[in-house]
Amino acid sequence: MQQIFDALRKAAVEQLPEQIDDNSDPTFAVCRELIEAGYMEAVDASTMGHRCYLNPRITLAGREYLEAMGSSTESLRVFISHSSEDRVFVSHLIELLRTALALKSKDIRCTSVDGYRLPGGADTTQQLKQEIHEAESFVGVISPNSLRSSYVLFELGARWGAGNPMFPLLVPGSDPSIIPSPLNALNALEAGSSAQLHQLITDLASHLKIAAEPPSTFNAQLLSVAKFEIPETREGRTKKSPGKMNRSLGDQGGRLHEELEAIIRILCADHGQSRTAAQIGSLVEMKQVRVKYRIDQLVEKGMLNDLLSVNADPRYELNEVGRAYAIENDLC
Repeated sequence: MQQIFDALRKAAVEQLPEQIDDNSDPTFAVCRELIEAGYMEAVDASTMGHRCYLNPRITLAGREYLEAMGSSTESLRVFISHSSEDRVFVSHLIELLRTALALKSKDIRCTSVDGYRLPGGADTTQQLKQEIHEAESFVGVISPNSLRSSYVLFELGARWGAGNPMFPLLVPGSDPSIIPSPLNALNALEAGSSAQLHQLITDLASHLKIAAEPPSTFNAQLLSVAKFEIPETREGRTKKSPGKMNRSLGDQGGRLHEELEAIIRILCADHGQSRTAAQIGSLVEMKQVRVKYRIDQLVEKGMLNDLLSVNADPRYELNEVGRAYAIENDLC
């Protein structure tokens, strides 16, 4: 990563050599990454036995990128690719990584967890494309949910295609056989195994060249990941009967909190229409911080689907579990 920034900065002040090959500084491979990203241009003068670029120059996109980054040498340390439906599990994973590796919030990108999302006003598509390639490490959270997400498949494929390091991690209860080719050639660790989570921490620490904290300091976070139970969804899992659902999801007497039921009532009345948190908050007359908290509870209980959009706020809709609860408790 440092080599890429250095090469781009040299290009900005016209300090690159006129000929770039495997023995130059920067190397042919580093310049190729910048050219493929659209940040540099050059004449490819490669022959059968010699890879070579001539007259490398920075592009307008490259200058804009340097300006946006403030010529900073800091890089994203961990990119977590995941489905928004697995957001609760991933939030536990983030706490484990932060505790075990002493990472800061700015070191981690996780687009559906507050505190780790993209900056406000960012060009979502462009920044994700950059970060997928440039992050020092990449954890791909694999689950039936993530394999149904076109965004996750794009992220996994882009990272794999670039030949950059990645660490596939299966959510508890997921079988390794669900990993599609060619990603199944990579060794995927299982989050349901404490031993394999310890290996993930060790592997990431080695790759990032940092020392992991003593296991006793992150044992609680590790167990919360290993013992996490993925909520039932409408695809690929056994569904609960409405009677059992009320007993397991209710806060008191088999019923949810009245604010949770108010959100369910609004979404049920929409007949399948999805809404953003801001729209839901205005309809139930609830402050945004509070409505977001309640929405997260419903997602965690497996009653709402979180629909991630590349260029807009996430939208939420009732799934079969939520609709069944609504019908059983006369909320529709």
